[in-house]
Amino acid sequence: MALGNANTAAQARGKNVAVKIKKYKERNPDAFSLTASALVGSPACPVKNDQLTNTIYHNGSNNLPAVNDLVYTSLPLVSSNLSGGGFYKIVVSGTYYSINTDNNGLIRRVDQC
Repeated sequence: MALGNANTAAQARGKNVAVKIKKYKERNPDAFSLTASALVGSPACPVKNDQLTNTIYHNGSNNLPAVNDLVYTSLPLVSSNLSGGGFYKIVVSGTYYSINTDNNGLIRRVDQC
């Protein structure tokens, strides 16, 4: 590389090509992600906070899901990704909740722990 050349050796070899990275929110503007426990069979407040190792999504209008929002286990937000029935422990802004979903992923109950 000659003096005065503004390109690095990597750029000159074509290694530094700009890559567009889209966040899930850009691909799914109606999705909110939640840190959650695994799906359990009873109210989830007793689940230890360090067991919130999963990510789930909901289609509500706020960070905290509400009754009648839908819960999805992965993106995109399509029917094949709807959650099964049971309970999740979630954390939103440092506060823990137990949410109950029916077999169609519909939230039936949201309780603060």
